[in-house]
Amino acid sequence: MTRTLALERMVWRHEYGHLSSSALEAGFSAELGQIDDTFAAVQHRLSVVRRHDASLLRSFDDCRSASGHAFDGGRWPTCLHQITRAAQHLTDVTHLLAAHDEIAAVDADATVLRQLVREVGPYRLTSIETPTALVAAAKECMDEHTYLKARSLAAFAAAYLMPLMVRAIPPPEMLRTFTDRIRHLTEICNKATRAMAAGAELAPGPIQDAMRNGWVNLSVRLLGELEIQAASRAQLSSALLLLAETDVVSHTPQITKLAGERSFEAAASYVRHLTIDRVTNRTTQLNVEIKSLIGAWNGQSDAV
Repeated sequence: MTRTLALERMVWRHEYGHLSSSALEAGFSAELGQIDDTFAAVQHRLSVVRRHDASLLRSFDDCRSASGHAFDGGRWPTCLHQITRAAQHLTDVTHLLAAHDEIAAVDADATVLRQLVREVGPYRLTSIETPTALVAAAKECMDEHTYLKARSLAAFAAAYLMPLMVRAIPPPEMLRTFTDRIRHLTEICNKATRAMAAGAELAPGPIQDAMRNGWVNLSVRLLGELEIQAASRAQLSSALLLLAETDVVSHTPQITKLAGERSFEAAASYVRHLTIDRVTNRTTQLNVEIKSLIGAWNGQSDAV
């Protein structure tokens, strides 16, 4: 479309007698024609626009109608103002449609990942959850009519998903290494689970199936995430061993709650605080006993 500044310059030149009325009319007519052509190109998708923001089309229609009346009356500044507003509304329409398409595409890919790898036990699959969260955020932006932000979030989600959606035949050596890592991870996870007296154990089957089916990048990414989380669980189980059995039992509900929320590091920190508190209380008790003994000894000495 002809830039608004170019039309504004044409109006200014016409007012000072440097541009003929026919040339000015031709410039405005061309701009209105381009607006109409752009709108006609999205005419078949107006139902999508109405679903997200029906007022946007009404605003465009009002501005386009007002610009036509101003054009017929030769009121060029008013016509320019209405053209500028109509063009902005039309730009919002194109951003809305583009954001709708991009969100739909990335949502489809995120759905594929969710179907590929479901639950693997008490572990957070960040690579699976992140695209879904980004899509949800983009849809919220659509509801708030911030379409450029929605497109940015959808583009970020698409870039995040791109390497995970690549399929390839895993080399034999990679499969062996992957299997060894899975075995080692399972041992660590199950040992930590038993130490915490929790029922849910690692279920690596979905990730192994994904690797065998060629989702190499996704499988390796998820395995790395699980290994990091397993380290936190191992840290928690080690911290539990520092407490006496009675203390573990008395605080099991809070520890179980944190572990159930997959906040393994928070649970480990909680257990460490319990240990410190227990040591502090024991130290305080010993100090009291020592002072009592010293007092008793001093009293006996005075009596003697």
